[in-house]
Amino acid sequence: MPSNTPTQKDIAEAARVSGSTVSRALRNDPTIPSETRERIMRVARDLGYRPNPFVNANMLNVRRPNRKHTKAILAYITPIPLNEYFAIVPQREISYNGACKRADELGFQVDPVPIKENGVYLSSRRCTEILLARGVQGIVFAMFENPYVRFHLDWDRFAVATHDFRMVQPRFSEAGSNHYLNTQKILRNLNHLRYKRIGLAIPARADRYTQGAFSAAFCLYRDTQPKVNQIARFTPSALKDWNRENFLSWYKKAKPDAIICISDDILSWLQDAGVSVPQDVGLASLAWEREKEPAGWSGIYQQHEMVGAAAVQLVVDQLMLNERGKPRYPKTILIDGEWVPGSTLCQQGL
Repeated sequence: MPSNTPTQKDIAEAARVSGSTVSRALRNDPTIPSETRERIMRVARDLGYRPNPFVNANMLNVRRPNRKHTKAILAYITPIPLNEYFAIVPQREISYNGACKRADELGFQVDPVPIKENGVYLSSRRCTEILLARGVQGIVFAMFENPYVRFHLDWDRFAVATHDFRMVQPRFSEAGSNHYLNTQKILRNLNHLRYKRIGLAIPARADRYTQGAFSAAFCLYRDTQPKVNQIARFTPSALKDWNRENFLSWYKKAKPDAIICISDDILSWLQDAGVSVPQDVGLASLAWEREKEPAGWSGIYQQHEMVGAAAVQLVVDQLMLNERGKPRYPKTILIDGEWVPGSTLCQQGL
């Protein structure tokens, strides 16, 4: 029985162009004028054309200029070389490994591409040249300290996603930790453990990086509690104000019985002041790390490997659908964290 599914040949006849032009237009090939691409895509939509993702996956390898590689290449862009990047924040390596594992499962290879040399960003033209020379069709941007960094690559040539940060301009699909839900999860566990006067102590910079998710979840919970248990946050805006003296001043005034934090500084400041954890005050980390486990921290593990994998999945999904460039409606995947109990909290509610 003949199929009624329209083909690229049908699109070519309806649009009065060649089959190769249709093929390239449906891949968003920038060598085809934008008006022609839009007209061909409009014809394809009108005919009800749907690309075959299995064919697309195979063609990704066929079209690569460098055939000696057995897998299509995804660039993993970092601001500095990987070894330096991992040394600053160890969990970044976990995200990278998660990205590599997922890429391998999907038949891709991840190539790290640092775009900063001697403290200076590569030019957009040079960066695009490097990516194209390597046969890159998909890009994962890892965490950048400054989300306001602007890139001007030839975006129409690539499928792009970010992880653990939101690129302000241009906006792409992103994968990250569900910081709002993770904060709520900590609060629920502290409530279950019978903590009443719960405080939040994080640098304002960390909160801004999550678009205020930490503070939003905390304030919503705090404002539903009895007035006697409502504690002001310790979230200094200036980094110079994030110090032992200011924190201890807040602690003595607020008198929390548990503190949600993100920095090891809090534990050392309390211990130096003779405050016992968890006997005098409990601590729960918004960024639990495996490296903290010997110290017995309680907190949220942000599932870094799953975040890296999700970013790769976003890029591969675009490639399968022949989508390139800046998306009209970027997608966001948020990964829920895992609660990890530890000795920085008293198990008084169990």
